[in-house]
Amino acid sequence: MQNKYEEIKNAYDNFYRSLLMKKRLPLKDTGIGFWNAADSKTAWEILSKIGRHGKFIDLGSGDGKIVMLASQFAKKAVGIEFDSELHGKALDIARKLNIRNIELINGDFQEHSIAGYDVVFLNPDKPLHRNKVEEKLLNELTGRLVVFGPHFHPANLKKVEVSFVNDTVVGMYKNPRKNA
Repeated sequence: MQNKYEEIKNAYDNFYRSLLMKKRLPLKDTGIGFWNAADSKTAWEILSKIGRHGKFIDLGSGDGKIVMLASQFAKKAVGIEFDSELHGKALDIARKLNIRNIELINGDFQEHSIAGYDVVFLNPDKPLHRNKVEEKLLNELTGRLVVFGPHFHPANLKKVEVSFVNDTVVGMYKNPRKNA
């Protein structure tokens, strides 16, 4: 599994280097949110801490890095990304790395149900109530929510744990309405 981590990390390091060579940073406005590159080591440690599970979904999956890493722990890992360029890059990397237990969807995650997922991953760029994300979570979340980063944690979900992973705040929540 460590070898696959290295393959994934290297593929994304090469992608980010190619962006920098074009004088672009690994971040962008997607039209409905903001993408920035996740740190591979931190993401891997978070996913390792969560452990093995059935179904994983990343809401706003950007370039797909989290989905690729999560595929090493989940039977099925899904990513939903609105931005076509980022979605295309995720598909390209998944093909090159021959990762098959993933599904990458080009669309708005608000239009897809998250019910039935064991782990829902979110790196929010705005307060969750502002774009009805928290309402969606309260209506559909049946597994655990993992919030990556220090900002915009849910107000109405039950906090299971908040910890630091490589100086990054990570919150885990469950839905009080669904007895998750």
